Amino acid sequence: MEFCQDETAKDTTPSVTPDSLNTLESEYQCRYAAKGRVRCTRRVVDGTLYCITHRPLSGERVKCVHCKQMIKEGGMKRHLAHCSFAIADTPSYNRKGCNIIPLELDSIHRGISISRNPASTEDALRARLVDLYNQFVACELGSDPGLECPDTQYTHSTKHREQERALVECMSNKGLVGIPATGVKDSKHTYFLDFGAGKGSLSKAIGLSGRVDLDRAAFVCVERAAYKHKAENTSQMKAYRARVDIADVYLPELLRCVENKLGLGLGLGGEGGTDVVGVGKHLCGGATDLALVAMSTLCNSSSNNGSNNGSSSVELSSPPVRARGICIATCCHSNCTWGSCVARPWLSRTGQITADDFRLITHWCGMFAPSGHKPFTTTGLANEKAEPGKADLGRMCKRLIDFGRLHYVRSFLGLNGSLESYVAVSVSPENAALVAWR
Repeated sequence: MEFCQDETAKDTTPSVTPDSLNTLESEYQCRYAAKGRVRCTRRVVDGTLYCITHRPLSGERVKCVHCKQMIKEGGMKRHLAHCSFAIADTPSYNRKGCNIIPLELDSIHRGISISRNPASTEDALRARLVDLYNQFVACELGSDPGLECPDTQYTHSTKHREQERALVECMSNKGLVGIPATGVKDSKHTYFLDFGAGKGSLSKAIGLSGRVDLDRAAFVCVERAAYKHKAENTSQMKAYRARVDIADVYLPELLRCVENKLGLGLGLGGEGGTDVVGVGKHLCGGATDLALVAMSTLCNSSSNNGSNNGSSSVELSSPPVRARGICIATCCHSNCTWGSCVARPWLSRTGQITADDFRLITHWCGMFAPSGHKPFTTTGLANEKAEPGKADLGRMCKRLIDFGRLHYVRSFLGLNGSLESYVAVSVSPENAALVAWR
């Protein structure tokens, strides 16, 4: 057998061993190593010992002062337009603390230690809360029939869809949504303000419910965080997202910006005027109070003369923009603060509740985490001598705060209102909604 090459010829290809391979890789590996961490695994840039991220700052790349990323010098303007850490120009509707109710200096809440609170003080406060509940709240809620647990099993996504459907149903029952049954389009233009919108799923549920004339409606999502895959972008709704804290948003100016910048064509103050409906699903803690104060800027001046925030009705044009109603599902009462709570006037005047008492009440609100979703009834609280359990005590404190908010809506906003149990407790333990209408 003949061979093309001499069998005795030696192979001149260098052998590759594990040690030489590691040496070869280390030569092209970035030299940067953070303290207490492994070495960077990226390849070095030609002519340097570091990768494109860790190489020394040069004229070609500069560091963003907001997110500390290395950006090409010519692309900084484009980067700042998408940088989530960049401080954007403050819009005209962002007015710092405009929705925070002033707190008197003699009522500043300094906080207390729950463990050091005397037991006698807790017992006396609990007895006062039971009396307050039986006198005002029990007759408002009745037997709370919506808390019965059905046999339906819900997943995480179906729970949210069921809550959104139920909130739309509550709004429809009070006339906040719905095209007239006669088939004639309503002459009112409507803005739906979604406070704490998140991804905007509630706005989408309202728009796709078939009860809103999308030609005469627009949705404004008020959310301070940035989200991807926004729900309002997946439908044909007219939507605008305002990235601002609820404590800082001035609604009359926000509506002007929505109309002027986007040109939605709703015509603020057009024929028949413009209505505004405030909505929110699981608006956490004091955000509900801030949203109610923000809505007060769109109510009649006669209803705002006695409000604590000193706001007055603002007419954008004639006919004016006014608050048509509110539908907010409350949540996380344990995060409420005495300084921002709109229920403070009613609690302090009717129940003689102080700042320290309110701190204890919010602590008790956190006790309501029923295992197995035990339904709550008012029968256990009808007897003044009966001592409520932890879950019942927590729900009672939540409803007292909600009733104080309802009193604010009726007294200072000039709206009719009620507390609704919009879903079963098996769907969500936080199943109370504050609904107001004209």
